[in-house]
Amino acid sequence: MQVPYVCNGIAVRSRLFSWWDMKPFPVTNFLSIVRNFQEAISNPEFNSADPLREEDIRVIENGSVSLIQEAEECGLPLTADQFARIRKVARQGSNATEINQLGAEMMNRLEDECNRHLVMLIEKDYAQYFSNAQFFDSQDANAKKVSLQFPDAAEDVAEAGKCLACSRSTACVMHLLRVMECGLKALAAKLGIPEQNDWGKYLSEIEKALERRMKSAGARTQEEQFYAEAHAMFDSVRRAWRNPTMHVAKTYTEERANEILIAVRSFMRHLATNL
Repeated sequence: MQVPYVCNGIAVRSRLFSWWDMKPFPVTNFLSIVRNFQEAISNPEFNSADPLREEDIRVIENGSVSLIQEAEECGLPLTADQFARIRKVARQGSNATEINQLGAEMMNRLEDECNRHLVMLIEKDYAQYFSNAQFFDSQDANAKKVSLQFPDAAEDVAEAGKCLACSRSTACVMHLLRVMECGLKALAAKLGIPEQNDWGKYLSEIEKALERRMKSAGARTQEEQFYAEAHAMFDSVRRAWRNPTMHVAKTYTEERANEILIAVRSFMRHLATNL
């Protein structure tokens, strides 16, 4: 199982680790709780063949409730079962020595189960792309939101960010081009152009529509200038990124994919102002 995880202080790009190997880092509060439990039962004062005191039993019972829940939520059912066993044995009037033995077995189960999990570390600078599905939206409260102006692009925006964060650079660019296509279709619809089969036909029809408008008005309005600039940008994207990306020989580095993502985000924010 792959568990996405963001760790602020780690200069590692999307590497996979055993969960157990990652235990010194704050993967979850669960491991901290386990350590506290282990330290408690390893205390020399808690090491006797005498029956447990009532206060010890309450501590074990109360602590086990949260530990069982945490273990279940972390996908560690065998560890949860062992905590339940410790709680049951303590309630039945066991002694500290037996609880210590059960605790040692719990740690073995925990390590074995954690070794079956993988944790993905995402570099701090890329965390926003993974965790924020709407990262194309401007932080300016007065700006129009890409997510609202182009709702059909929302899934591909989110997937582009996740792909970049997880080092799937070429996949990131492919999703970005799908985002751009939503903008292209919106521009065509604004000019009254019906749905076309490909980018080339869209751009050809958009160019014809703009020429008709200019001939009719005698000059380009500010709005039509906006459309013309958008058309030019889409044509450049088609030649530079879209057509080459559709061929298996073309791949992208993380650095280049990040540059394209920033460019596409900026352009989509620009389109959102008037489409």
